[in-house]
Amino acid sequence: MATIIDNSAVSKEADIPAINPYLYVADPDSGGPLEFASIYFGLVGRDGQLPEHRKRMYIIQDNGNAVAIEQPVITGAGGVPMYNGSPAQLAVDGSFSFKVLDASGQQRYYAKKVVAKNLLGYSGVIAEEQRTVAGNAVSDFDSIECTTATFYASTGTDSAEFNGRLMSAGVDYEATSEKSITLNTPYADGTVIKARALDPTGQTVSVGASKPYYIFDNFAAAKAEPLSIGDSVKISGGITANDGLGGDYHVVAGGTGTNDGENYINLDNGLQLEIVKINRRMSRYSETINTLAITSGTLTIDINKGCTHQVTLSENISTLEFSNDSTLNGKALRVELKVIQNETSAKTMVFSGVKWSGGAAPTVTATLGAYDRYVFVTYDGGNNWDGHVAGQDYS
Repeated sequence: MATIIDNSAVSKEADIPAINPYLYVADPDSGGPLEFASIYFGLVGRDGQLPEHRKRMYIIQDNGNAVAIEQPVITGAGGVPMYNGSPAQLAVDGSFSFKVLDASGQQRYYAKKVVAKNLLGYSGVIAEEQRTVAGNAVSDFDSIECTTATFYASTGTDSAEFNGRLMSAGVDYEATSEKSITLNTPYADGTVIKARALDPTGQTVSVGASKPYYIFDNFAAAKAEPLSIGDSVKISGGITANDGLGGDYHVVAGGTGTNDGENYINLDNGLQLEIVKINRRMSRYSETINTLAITSGTLTIDINKGCTHQVTLSENISTLEFSNDSTLNGKALRVELKVIQNETSAKTMVFSGVKWSGGAAPTVTATLGAYDRYVFVTYDGGNNWDGHVAGQDYS
């Protein structure tokens, strides 16, 4: 299922997901109704009896509109919540803690977490809260459940006008508890982190987006979705597919580009995903190291496995190949290879199909256990590869 970020997707009316829309509170001792009880709905894991921990509560009118009310909610003689003398249908925005006191103020029920559908569609208002980075990697929030919220980081330290970007869970931050996050990506002091309550079903309000923004675990899920031209799409990649493929795309007309499974992807409805070209400023990045194996004297570098590879010379290499380079579609790519010499007897390597400066290919270091580093670059999608020595005889 996709996550849809679109103002138009926030409904003004919705159905209460319950057989009986009226909450009934029973006396756990007598089995009858708990008369004139006080009910508190709080943030998950926190005591809703404290005003700073209460969630926004609504009663639902006959026409489907929602009216915000104060807590506690009081039951009548029959154990049903009442408002202005009438039974009240209640709505709360997502999961909550649940606490009930009897008429004498004694606690009779308490649940730390009740999982519930987000009903912010009743009000059309998405709760949000912001914190400013100030030399601390952990940000604590008072009114937002961090495990189900979405987060946006300002693009600068001037918060007079918020220009934010969506933060990625597991990459930019980790939700370490219901009320706090840990920042994985370094942000300058003064950067504003804005949190918005998230509907667990996937709906929330967009930030400056005029078209829907869809998030999928993999390309297969995106292909099956009835997307429209102009929609924005994010493929989260390795979460479920574990293939390392993903990124930001927008939907274009069918046939705009060649379907290569990465830069252009054909959708089931005849349209295409086109990868978005993005410039990024990064403080750091890391790459996965792919360990290669030699098969009957052939070494194959699969660029879908990454751009940094290593191999130990278990036998002589007579053929060097690059696979899946056709997906580059004429683009440039840089690949690094670490070649580790055998520990017991020196092996050789032939750099077939690679052009070298001056026309002379290097000779792999023969020192046992030592390693060399080589870099290969293509400027035409893998049709031709240039090589140069990054260093030899590391021992």
